[in-house]
Amino acid sequence: MRTRWIDESRISIRGDKARVVSTGTNEIKATIKKENPRFDSKLEMAYDQYLAALKFAKEIREYWYHPITFHLPGGIRHKPDFVIWPMDSDRLKIHECKGWSKNLRDGMTRLHIAGGIFVCYEWSLVKQVKGQWEITAI
Repeated sequence: MRTRWIDESRISIRGDKARVVSTGTNEIKATIKKENPRFDSKLEMAYDQYLAALKFAKEIREYWYHPITFHLPGGIRHKPDFVIWPMDSDRLKIHECKGWSKNLRDGMTRLHIAGGIFVCYEWSLVKQVKGQWEITAI
């Protein structure tokens, strides 16, 4: 089977749609799958970029954004922001990004309850203070 190469100058991308215009009358259309998830806040997006840099520097093995949901007593659910697999340990860490919001108290309560129930994870609160990441263990 012959390998086909596409000249990048013939590719047109607008939003999540891609178009490849051929030299003839044929045209190929495709939908691009977005690699980055939709983040809940700019703080989470910035922390994701920070974790990507740590992964590139081989300080962490892997990280995931909103991978699991914890079911807490009273029918309450908690979906942590990031689950991190550190290089030096096999124990997963859960990092919750918190800026200021009107529901900050409820989020902190859920975080403390989940941290008390699911002790097999290392729970941490992440804040950005003057451009630096401040990570506090729960």
